[in-house]
Amino acid sequence: MRIVLAADGTRGDLQPMIELGARLRAAGHDALVCGPPDFTAQALARGVAFRSLGPSVRDFLITRADQLGRHPMSLITEAIRHIRQQITARLADLIEITRDADLVVAGGPEFAASSAAEHNRVAYRYVAYCPAMFPSRDHAPIFVPWQSLPGWANRALWPLVMTPIQVAIGRVLTPARRSVGLAPVRDAMGLLLGTRPLLA
Repeated sequence: MRIVLAADGTRGDLQPMIELGARLRAAGHDALVCGPPDFTAQALARGVAFRSLGPSVRDFLITRADQLGRHPMSLITEAIRHIRQQITARLADLIEITRDADLVVAGGPEFAASSAAEHNRVAYRYVAYCPAMFPSRDHAPIFVPWQSLPGWANRALWPLVMTPIQVAIGRVLTPARRSVGLAPVRDAMGLLLGTRPLLA
């Protein structure tokens, strides 16, 4: 199978995809990892084909260190700005890269991969690295620093935190999707996670 593994983010987002790519190649599959240029050497050291997508995440974090350290909402605001700046080009690149793929696997905040797979009618799966990606009374949403709240507080926090994030991401993704003939975003997290996400 030809499998494209796409991820955006930091080492915690890319390293699992690189390791998955190495295991897939060892099993005889044609695996290609796509992500920020910061991880080219790491992928090649594991014998995994790598395609650079978007700007350096390391540079992004360094230039915004003061803003990101203030409050969790600062991180979300800057992350959405980062996605907005690159989403159209990233989607166009992933559409080309995944054109002949049998499967697209995404991880981290990779919001273009599912749309590229949809455009090319390729199977899509998302790999979540932690349970906090999925609504539950047992934990707060992924961006909330308090992870020992009572169940009722966790349940209340999910719509309070995730609804504005979903709206903001939808506003970023919709123009990019329309530019390649896809429908507007109705559920940004549903688009990211797909219909059968995997929990690593």
